[in-house]
Amino acid sequence: MSYRAVPPGNAVNWITEAARLIMAKPAPFLLMGLAVTLISLVPLLGALVLLVIGPALYAGMAAAARAQREGAGADFEHLLSGLKAENRVGALIALCLPYLALVVVSVMVLTMVVLTFAGAAIAAGSQISSPEAVIAMLGAGGILTAVLVLLPLVVATFSLLFFAIPRVMFDGIEPFPAMRESAQACIANFSAFLLTVLALLIGRFVLAAVFGSLIPLLGGIVVGVVFTPLIAAVLYVAWRDVFPAAGEQMQADEAAQPSSAPPQIEV
Repeated sequence: MSYRAVPPGNAVNWITEAARLIMAKPAPFLLMGLAVTLISLVPLLGALVLLVIGPALYAGMAAAARAQREGAGADFEHLLSGLKAENRVGALIALCLPYLALVVVSVMVLTMVVLTFAGAAIAAGSQISSPEAVIAMLGAGGILTAVLVLLPLVVATFSLLFFAIPRVMFDGIEPFPAMRESAQACIANFSAFLLTVLALLIGRFVLAAVFGSLIPLLGGIVVGVVFTPLIAAVLYVAWRDVFPAAGEQMQADEAAQPSSAPPQIEV
């Protein structure tokens, strides 16, 4: 299935159309976002679970967006549809590999940055006795260094999964060809892709800052509830735009299949 290049302004359409689908029936989407967010709050185990099945859960929420657009209506049960699809679940779980690589590389990068700045601070006579002291020691320079190194890695990881999740879920593509094709499609639509990723990252950061200052304990939950289904819906909308014939081809193939019912004989 070939992809097409779209104008950078389509990034706005992807986000606004995704928001429109959610607002048309917000309850199931917000409940799905709440479920995923609550899983993430479980110490250590929650992060490990989402690391493995996260792509499948996003695929399920994307399926809810598809059902909403096609008139069937989104339902909370869509959340697990990726895990229940026997011919999809293995491929969707395989999509966790870029996330796993990002976590490993991020830990290595942060460790190197902390050790570098800690060595300089100790050489200058500073004492590091607490996590707060580490943050103070890093300062703006250390934090900026980590962001500048990690941000391209985050964008690269998103490029592997941005179209791969809906391609595997809706088109039945194998995971590694889907990730390769997703990266190629993101490069061909780099402006729209990058604007979408930055808008979602900045929007999430701003919302977290606002709610974190108002209700610190619930701020993170509110952000997760809102942005988790929004990101999944954006993946679905972008897939339809960049792979416009994908969904229509699947429907045509299903319609062309001969019926298994025996022919009726008129007397």
